[in-house]
Amino acid sequence: QLGAQPHLTAHLEMHKTQVGKVPVEHLALDATYENAVRQLQVTAAVVQSAGYSAKARGAVSWTATGQQLTLDELVIRLAEHSWRAVAPIEVSRDGQALRLTRLRLAHADEALELSGAFDGARFQDVRLHAGQIDLTFLRHLVPLPDFVQGRAAWQMHLSGPLAAPVLALELTLWPAPQQPRPFDQLHMTLVYAQQQLQSEVRVRQANREVLTVETRLPIE
Repeated sequence: QLGAQPHLTAHLEMHKTQVGKVPVEHLALDATYENAVRQLQVTAAVVQSAGYSAKARGAVSWTATGQQLTLDELVIRLAEHSWRAVAPIEVSRDGQALRLTRLRLAHADEALELSGAFDGARFQDVRLHAGQIDLTFLRHLVPLPDFVQGRAAWQMHLSGPLAAPVLALELTLWPAPQQPRPFDQLHMTLVYAQQQLQSEVRVRQANREVLTVETRLPIE
């Protein structure tokens, strides 16, 4: 039994393996369990290829009602784009409730932030914010139309019961300076609530609004 051991140290290293359906070039894991404080300290590093890798350092603590994960270091490399946590990350679990203290990742002037909670039945103030995201980088991860270039920022808020969530999304696009500029800025908002989707798109060119489109659609 792990909990009965006063002190346990483990090291795992694997080469050219597979995690689920994802091929992995190298995986290294070091773990130390201290029964006196009921804490597991972990350092992990995984390399999929030259452009995709991750490393993390943190600890899992057991409480009377759940667990808490604290990551003191997190670095994720995607498409040769390194994202680093700028502050410790805390994730706590109490029964079915899961809470994430703000996750902040940064690469140069690009930033991602995620926070919120889920109690097993309801989303509680789940927020995702992204600022100055390079769409050339994003194209390596998700398919985007060729004309979508430049920078993007978005904010998302999710709340309400799992069966009937309320979702709000705000997205802004800025074309790359060197590309032909059909617009200076595109701003879009989406709100989903009570099985209805509302959207608004505003396009600015030459410091004035040239197009506004509003829609409202029922979704069964």
